[in-house]
Amino acid sequence: MQSQTNMQRETSMLHWFPRIKDILPAPRTTIYALTDAQVWDIIGLLDGKDLPDDLKNALLRAANQIGYPLFIRTDMGSAKHDYERSCCLMREADLFGHLACLIEWHLMRDLWPQAIAFRELLDLNAPFKAFEGLPIAKERRYFVDEGKVLCHHPYWPAGAIEQGQNWSALPKDWETKLAEVNEEDEGEIACLTRMAESFAELIPGFFSVDFAQKANGGWVLIDA
Repeated sequence: MQSQTNMQRETSMLHWFPRIKDILPAPRTTIYALTDAQVWDIIGLLDGKDLPDDLKNALLRAANQIGYPLFIRTDMGSAKHDYERSCCLMREADLFGHLACLIEWHLMRDLWPQAIAFRELLDLNAPFKAFEGLPIAKERRYFVDEGKVLCHHPYWPAGAIEQGQNWSALPKDWETKLAEVNEEDEGEIACLTRMAESFAELIPGFFSVDFAQKANGGWVLIDA
């Protein structure tokens, strides 16, 4: 149990994001830290309860610092497979419905969030969508430890797409498009290796570090 608690603490954006945000390229982000009482208030959304006005207004202000549309998640995760109901927030009126979806996802995985993160919605190099409208982008996962890259992989294996529930969103040539998205080249590997090793120097320990390529070709660190 203690090991799981430590892992969740180090996985939290509250642990790693403040230490990399001014050094490595990452989405513009505003983080609103939550008390345990405020988490319970958000859980109350699942029973149709309203948030207290002070919390409601604080979250609205934090979201407006980034502006709509935006990407919303907690410090622990984004429920991205429910993309259009969870992390992709197009307008202010949907904020609290998306929060309810997020908190339900966490409770089903025995995760206790400590913050809500409002992030810019990136324009990614994503040739198609899957699941609930989730852009399938050129993403990579790098594993690091003791300042070094241990290995790296394309983020989306074909099997993960095949298990998706929203087949109507998939183009007929999705497998070809995915193969193109997953093709790594030497320039990319050199760039992401430098970024991953910079992360590992800043954040000691064994981590997976996720990167996504924007439509303009630049790479950003999106999760760890």
